[in-house]
Amino acid sequence: MNTSRSCPLACSFCTVSDIWGQLWRAQSAERILDDILYLKGEYNIAGVYFREDYFPASKERVYKLCELLIKSNVNIVCACETRVDAIDEELIKIMARSGCKGFYIGAESGSQRMLEHYNKKITVEQIRKTCSLAKKYGVAIAMSLIIAHPRETWRDKFNTWKLVQCTKPEILFMNIYRDEVSRHGVVDFPTYTPRSVHDVTFENGTWEGQNGRLGGVSRH
Repeated sequence: MNTSRSCPLACSFCTVSDIWGQLWRAQSAERILDDILYLKGEYNIAGVYFREDYFPASKERVYKLCELLIKSNVNIVCACETRVDAIDEELIKIMARSGCKGFYIGAESGSQRMLEHYNKKITVEQIRKTCSLAKKYGVAIAMSLIIAHPRETWRDKFNTWKLVQCTKPEILFMNIYRDEVSRHGVVDFPTYTPRSVHDVTFENGTWEGQNGRLGGVSRH
């Protein structure tokens, strides 16, 4: 299910806000419950995956939904995508009570240097703490990482390996970074000034053949 759109943040590798705009908007907890009850009644679904990029952007909405799910006795399991700084112990606890069995988290790296380069606005310690709390309440972790960035050093890679060894996620996604054009659309190379992680394309000479592409839909 997609119950919200966009993300108010601006991770340098991500195109979500380019596609949807930076204004995050969402359905109400009541609307989500109505849809779940309909799907349960019509198709007897066993679970729901909240596919949007930042499901708990509003903690109030998630609390309300969890309370409604518990009261409804709908008896389904669910999982969602989240940032590690969006969920604290109290929220994880009630989410687990309501049937949440998994978090997909964009950790991206175990290197604080790379996290800052990606403009993640989180710390390695926050990643570790959130994973630990999730396991405490029986919520599995699917962790997403970005690897092979041109600026990533062996120390950065080692720190990412240490993070994985420490957190022991149930599922691990390894996304190989691919150079891409500016997130701001079609650009004219001669007049372009590098700004962010995407701009490695220009700095390492891999721009040839890319001029004119729409970078807003490129992969990591």
